[in-house]
Amino acid sequence: MMDARKIVPTGWHFVAHFCEPDGLTKIGPLERRFNPVRYYYVGFGNALHINPKEPSLHLGSGGLDDDAPELFQAKPYDPFKYDVYTLGNVLKKHLYQVG
Repeated sequence: MMDARKIVPTGWHFVAHFCEPDGLTKIGPLERRFNPVRYYYVGFGNALHINPKEPSLHLGSGGLDDDAPELFQAKPYDPFKYDVYTLGNVLKKHLYQVG
């Protein structure tokens, strides 16, 4: 997912994508080379709400990657590490091994 606030600081309309939130004023996006954007990885499986005051451990089924060893152990695991493992596995299976 891309955070486009730097190149479209006024925002855009949810239906008319080339217009500002008023739906009438045309957007003039700024250049990415002068206004760097940030990208985020999202959607690796089931979302969890983690209370910041508690340890970030989870027990039970995880996301969609069945290769992660954490899922087959009967002890709590760190879901953030699971996401990193899943991302690496996606890159390995769909980019590295395909080419």
